[in-house]
Amino acid sequence: MISEINYDKIWSEWGDMSQNAPTPIHTRRLIFKETGRLSFSSAIDVGCGMGVLIQQFQERFPKCRCAGSDIARTALERARKRSPRVVFHELDIQSRALNDSFDLVMCSEVIEHLQEPEAAMRNIRKMCSGYLILTTPTGARLPTDMAFHHLKHFTPEELAKLVEDAGFIVERLYRWGWPFQVLFRHLINLAPGAAHNVFVRGGNYGIMKKAASAVWSALFYLNLTGMGTQLVLVARVR
Repeated sequence: MISEINYDKIWSEWGDMSQNAPTPIHTRRLIFKETGRLSFSSAIDVGCGMGVLIQQFQERFPKCRCAGSDIARTALERARKRSPRVVFHELDIQSRALNDSFDLVMCSEVIEHLQEPEAAMRNIRKMCSGYLILTTPTGARLPTDMAFHHLKHFTPEELAKLVEDAGFIVERLYRWGWPFQVLFRHLINLAPGAAHNVFVRGGNYGIMKKAASAVWSALFYLNLTGMGTQLVLVARVR
């Protein structure tokens, strides 16, 4: 039985954090780096939230047929306003798949939230006719991760098995984020409640919060691939 977390309420409190915070900014950058190696004419962002990734994706690939899905109506309302040309679907990926397929499925910072990741990955496979790009945190769950309702952080080996058992072949799987994203995570967890209330639930980012995010975002360009607490996975259908 999948427990009910009120993601509609959660997204109504999150403001524009996913657009401005340094980790989402660089997670999207890594995804776009991987898309440059792939061939596709259709794509979906599973767990699209307020639609920042799929909006930027459509801007980069205007000829691509783009879609997004999320469990939260509040997030989808914001996503539709952001990208009226993208088709958005209300979907719990743990329960069912869309009756459609896409050359590329993106699933960024979603799998760690799910009670039934195996079911979700099987449904993702049903919707994928080509490639999967997935990102998720790894390592210990810190208090800020708990505040984001992270249920599990996969090891690289666990993530590879999850994807392969669903019918994919892993082509690339690597860590990213050392040292500055790791340092950032530990610093905000010195006062996790305050950090979450100010930078996540504190509404849209103003000048000061955008400036702080910009400094950390600049430092994140110096992070090393192969070390860190973020996982990036690229797989193709078997």
